[in-house]
Amino acid sequence: MRSSNALIALASVTCLLTLAACSPTRVVFDGPPGTVMYVDDKPYHLPSQIEFLRPAGQGQSNRYNIGLVFKTSAGDVHAAGTIDVYGFYESDIDKTVTNQCRFSDTELTNLANGQPTVYKAVTASKQPLFDLTLNKK
Repeated sequence: MRSSNALIALASVTCLLTLAACSPTRVVFDGPPGTVMYVDDKPYHLPSQIEFLRPAGQGQSNRYNIGLVFKTSAGDVHAAGTIDVYGFYESDIDKTVTNQCRFSDTELTNLANGQPTVYKAVTASKQPLFDLTLNKK
């Protein structure tokens, strides 16, 4: 818990020092019942809205460590990876749309079978939002 607070503080200080404003980006993550997503070791029981700090301008990103635990008939599956949240110019439509990411049963089955999972999300205005990469532990 202390390390996630330290990382958030470091990201905030970095943004202030570089005189580049950080903006919050909220994403609603969803998955099958019992799925838990960890962002820098902080648990979120899905569905959950998770807020990330991102650079305000294009060309930079903030990286967060991600963990995912979900249930299968063979027991719990643990996955780990990262999410890179990209800076973008927020349009009027981007301000009104809720960003979403749903972990489908098929994607989680593939992940449980050892296949890496990569989500490449874009904003409503078609700008890169985040890349999420997960691998089975």
